[in-house]
Amino acid sequence: MRGAGNVAAVMIAVAVVGLSPARGEKPETHRTLRVEAHAQDITPTHLPCFVSGGYFNAKADKVHHRIYSRSLVETELALLEEISGGKRRDADETDGPYAQLVINSEPVAYWRLGEFEGDRALDRTGAGHHAKLEPMTAHYLTGPEGVGFCGPDVVNRCIHFEAGRLAADLPALGNEYSVELWFWNGFPNDARPVTAWLFSRGPEGDALARGDSVGINGTSGNAPGLLGIESGSKDQPELRGGPAIGPKTWHHLVFVRRGKHVELFLDGSAEPIVAGEAEIGYPAGCTRFYFGGRGDRAARLEGKLDEIAVYDRALAPAEVRMHYLQSDYPHTPSLADFRKMEEMLPKSAAATPQRQRKLLILDRANGFYHPTIPLANRAIQRMGERTAAFQTTLDHGYGMLTPERLAEFDAIVLNNTSNWTISDDQKKALLDFVRGGGGLMAIHGATWNFADWPEGQAMIGGRLAGHPWHDAGTWAVKIDEPDHPLCRSFGGEGFWIHDEIYKFTELCSRQRLRVLVSLDMTKEVNQVKGGREDNDHAISWIHEYGKGRVFHCSLGNNVAVFHDPRILRHHLDGIQWVLGDLAADATPSAKLDKKPRPALAPEK
Repeated sequence: MRGAGNVAAVMIAVAVVGLSPARGEKPETHRTLRVEAHAQDITPTHLPCFVSGGYFNAKADKVHHRIYSRSLVETELALLEEISGGKRRDADETDGPYAQLVINSEPVAYWRLGEFEGDRALDRTGAGHHAKLEPMTAHYLTGPEGVGFCGPDVVNRCIHFEAGRLAADLPALGNEYSVELWFWNGFPNDARPVTAWLFSRGPEGDALARGDSVGINGTSGNAPGLLGIESGSKDQPELRGGPAIGPKTWHHLVFVRRGKHVELFLDGSAEPIVAGEAEIGYPAGCTRFYFGGRGDRAARLEGKLDEIAVYDRALAPAEVRMHYLQSDYPHTPSLADFRKMEEMLPKSAAATPQRQRKLLILDRANGFYHPTIPLANRAIQRMGERTAAFQTTLDHGYGMLTPERLAEFDAIVLNNTSNWTISDDQKKALLDFVRGGGGLMAIHGATWNFADWPEGQAMIGGRLAGHPWHDAGTWAVKIDEPDHPLCRSFGGEGFWIHDEIYKFTELCSRQRLRVLVSLDMTKEVNQVKGGREDNDHAISWIHEYGKGRVFHCSLGNNVAVFHDPRILRHHLDGIQWVLGDLAADATPSAKLDKKPRPALAPEK
């Protein structure tokens, strides 16, 4: 993103200025330069923290400057780089678990607002609904904190609004829709009747301001700081609710309209803070949305917005809460975690492939996106490359669930897939693939799937019924069959693992499954409330489904799983079994003539 934009550029004699436009916010800098040029009537604190094509690692401790209404061209920017000794930093905004979950929730448009420059915000859905940024906005400020946005190694970025707005046209939206965003207000609540309108749907320049508007109340109605909804033409919110929003704090906000009923959810609240009836004030077929203001330009936001998503449906309260929780989920892997995982991967496969094998990884997750999904994807891909046991294809959607596409593969991995909503034809394609001799591996949250599809649950072998053994704990694990080909990596010893352990429905039974690994219930720490009556809690199993082979391992919520070479080898051996290359008996555990002696976890 190094091309010229159309934001106001700063022409400087010897270097580039790196001062933030947000009042009182310090710039991110790494070195100090003295800059001399001609002064104009603007304060340094309102200079953008970039110059057209990028963000420089430099700042001025004494600034005289000139503002131009054009962008600097690439030649000028290169010259500034040369003179200042600083380089523009390339944009590096990765999609963390929060962003992945929003994308999987299928919004009509999603603007992450992490751009360096330009007069538009890019729509991340792929639908091309890019939004227009008006002047008096500044890019690349620090956004809401949380590893869920971009991961632990990347600072989340946002846009600061001083007087401009973000405008977008979103066609085909009816009277049931939702708006989700993060906001930070920098304006006091005692300065004007409405502190700021955060977003609106309505015509441009409409003096009556007809349409939906959501804002922060100011001095009107003796309700400073309360969030409210205005759906007609008043100059203050009609429906208002708390708590009061203080300045310079980040908040997650979701507006939902279902016909004439409207709701506001704040910071993952299970119940709306505002709910009521509101007439539909925007004209029929209205496509225009504004963020950081409304159509009549009244009470524009002086603050920041980030992660704006618009949906053509009403988000459910549980979905709203899940999105909020995803923003700072604690088990998001860092770059160091990926590197450590690579060091722990097996260097060779237990079996020589009978032929070239092709493995499909599907990781579409709805309702919750496990942050370890990318780590598991990478582990499987690298195991295939390193051992030459298989080739991988990764897909994030449902498009591969056709007989023709699935026929290209020997096996499928369901990597933490959850809450799938697939058609009957897609269900049939998946069942027929496995029944016809294909392999299936399911990781952790894959059993949080197929709630209304019993055949899909039976195919995997179980259905999640809770996780009494929470992700902050360390739990004792026993190896039920130390000599089984898929368990040899454990060396005949049980172990302890820092992970989230699932409880499964009675469908998960030794009468149907060959249980390989389970919780060691001889250890007192594992005796928690919420277990099954039989006190038998499988972790890893295999079974045959028609002519196909299914391997499941419920470990995988926490990063620690992917730093354990025993579990990584267990995964590889399981994959080779479902591919048909590693021989192993899948007779259900309860039907074995000779019961194996399990290896318990050592005493702590």
